[in-house]
Amino acid sequence: MVRGAGLTCHKREQDPVKREREREGGRHQQVLPQNRTPEIEFLSVSGTSILLLLLQRLLPNADPVLRRIGYGGEAPMAGKSTARPRKLPVYLYIPNIIGYVRVLMNCVAFAICFSNKRLFSVLYFLSFVCDGVDGWCARKFNQVSTFGAVLDMITDRVSTACLLVLLSQVYRPGLSFLLLLALDISSHWLQMYSTFLTGKVSHKDVKDSTNWLFKAYYGNRMFMAFCCVACEVLYIILFLRAEKQTEDLIDVLMTSARQSPFLLLLLALSLFGWAIKQTINVIQMKTAADVCVLYDINKKQGS
Repeated sequence: MVRGAGLTCHKREQDPVKREREREGGRHQQVLPQNRTPEIEFLSVSGTSILLLLLQRLLPNADPVLRRIGYGGEAPMAGKSTARPRKLPVYLYIPNIIGYVRVLMNCVAFAICFSNKRLFSVLYFLSFVCDGVDGWCARKFNQVSTFGAVLDMITDRVSTACLLVLLSQVYRPGLSFLLLLALDISSHWLQMYSTFLTGKVSHKDVKDSTNWLFKAYYGNRMFMAFCCVACEVLYIILFLRAEKQTEDLIDVLMTSARQSPFLLLLLALSLFGWAIKQTINVIQMKTAADVCVLYDINKKQGS
């Protein structure tokens, strides 16, 4: 009896401790919303983790991009919140504001291109000159941004494409201008995509290229600016010299060259720079295509 009473007394002494432990454990237990079960919470976290792992598996160079948006390295944990960065200051960078002005000038220019050719030429050329100004401002005020670089390229490609479409409507053969448009768009698209695959910061980084002309074009700002300006000036001259539709391209060039020595010199310089730029576009497209093919080969060998 004594032994039994002792056991009973010992058990009663343990009951308050056990109750205290149960109370402490319940206090730290995770409380889920009524409509979210533990299974749903687990599936939500697991689905996000699997998606991020697939992205990193398919695109190995996407990890820096995922880190910028807050998903780099480890998969996000449930309940972990990160502060969102403010986007407005980047949109209001000085070079980006100049980019918006370029877009507006191009819109106005193409709206009046047939009613006032001279004003169109002035606005179009000013927009093109601002391409160099916003680059200088970006470096001067330390406001270089990926958004600004993409905005610049889109504005350049779209404005040149629109002008080439206009020239294809007033000159024969119009197909030649459409082919130039296709070459310009495809070469720059491939170059940008190959830049992403190799993990480079800028599409102008061609130090590893073996082509001397390609390296000279992107390595020397003045040489690249001359070729770009010459190309745009040639297109503007052709648009201004077209008096009616179905103009013959060769006849207009020959007639313009015979009118004055200054116009002949301007046409000669413009044609020279234009020819170099089209050659660069072909080299750029081939080089970028090679990068994409090598990426596919390395990916298959590594798997």
